Amino acid sequence: MGKALAKVRRLVKGPWYFLLLGLGTSAWIALLIAGILVDSQPLRANLSALLGGSPLEHWPQTLKTLAAVIATYTYTNVCLLAMAASFLGGLAATVNIGPDSNPEATDNTYPRTSSLLRGFLIALALLAGVLLTTDGAFDPSQSQYYKTAGFVSLTAFLASVSPDLMKRLLDQFSSFILQTNRPLRFAGTAAKGTVGNALDIHFANAELVNQDVTFTIRRPDGTATTTPATKVGADGTATVAWTPQVRGKHRLSHPTSAEHAVDVG
Repeated sequence: MGKALAKVRRLVKGPWYFLLLGLGTSAWIALLIAGILVDSQPLRANLSALLGGSPLEHWPQTLKTLAAVIATYTYTNVCLLAMAASFLGGLAATVNIGPDSNPEATDNTYPRTSSLLRGFLIALALLAGVLLTTDGAFDPSQSQYYKTAGFVSLTAFLASVSPDLMKRLLDQFSSFILQTNRPLRFAGTAAKGTVGNALDIHFANAELVNQDVTFTIRRPDGTATTTPATKVGADGTATVAWTPQVRGKHRLSHPTSAEHAVDVG
């Protein structure tokens, strides 16, 4: 497996690399120009007319119109931009531009295929956020397109240059989805700490009386540790001492609670 990966990397760093780089860059620029200059409204109206009639009788025209709509309509265009930018980021990572400090976080499988999926996922996350927060989501202005295209392309590129960034984004997103409606049970726990000094973690949950609980502490680099088990008292509270070893923002969590952030200096 290692020899095969080394061979792929040698090929990628040769003429194929420049060909793929040129194709990826050209695709991104072409999509950006199409998104800026081409009005998709007439194309969408034409596609609706074709689909409303007999699309199979005019299938070449239907497919051409569908492709044009996908390339020019704001959100499908942004999705393709994200995939192209992420593809370029995957190429950059292959030649060790901005390598990760953690070798285990690098993509050693199929970096270009993985990068396309990362870009698609980022575009989906953006679309979900836009639909939830904006009433005029399907009628964006030109200014909104510029901002969206630039932000998504940059995020997708960085996520492929540094795959561990994608992991952190997914962790943050899943944490937000899973814990938004959970109560904060770490009331009384300090929001700031100091390296080498013990800090008391206070926890309260009356439903866990006389049960052993442990808390997960996620460090700034994404690794995690678990506190020793402690029993919840008759009053529904538990306290355990924790001594942070590194600086940065740590996150305390328990399955029944929202996360609590501790900034360690």
